[in-house]
Amino acid sequence: MRAAARALPSGPPLTQPFPLNPTPPRSFLHSYELPLYVWSTPANVISEGEASRIAESRRKESRVAAAPLSLRVRIGPSATSREQDVPLVGLSTATTVEAFKAQLHEELLSGRFDQQADAATKTPNVWRQKGLPPARCRLMFRGRELVDGALGQHGVAEDGGGAPPIVQVFIKA
Repeated sequence: MRAAARALPSGPPLTQPFPLNPTPPRSFLHSYELPLYVWSTPANVISEGEASRIAESRRKESRVAAAPLSLRVRIGPSATSREQDVPLVGLSTATTVEAFKAQLHEELLSGRFDQQADAATKTPNVWRQKGLPPARCRLMFRGRELVDGALGQHGVAEDGGGAPPIVQVFIKA
């Protein structure tokens, strides 16, 4: 920016004294002179062509083909439940976050993932007939919240190595 400001044609100075106090004490005027590069004309960092190329690549990313996906959902501990892992299958990278929450609710509502009381689990999670309403779910994947859009847009995909990806669910009060 300084180089651009110095390239300006010479002429009258571009800086004007700026009084810091409109009524200076004992006729002493405080002033501040702004540097030349402050007065230069702003310019875009990237060209219009570059901006349209970036926008097009983002549109292509959002049209990624759907791939089958199986996840491990880790329900975090809360005041009403203990930590629990729930395997979910039948998803795809095109599944939206809202559809994922609804499927998790339906799976838990069925009672298939209810825990049994034993010596290690004194207060088991019982999901039958109450499930986990989508409005109470906060989804996280690799430290980032999944708010809206398809799971594939958030990078949720199987990497081909052993364990399925883990999506954490925090229960809102």
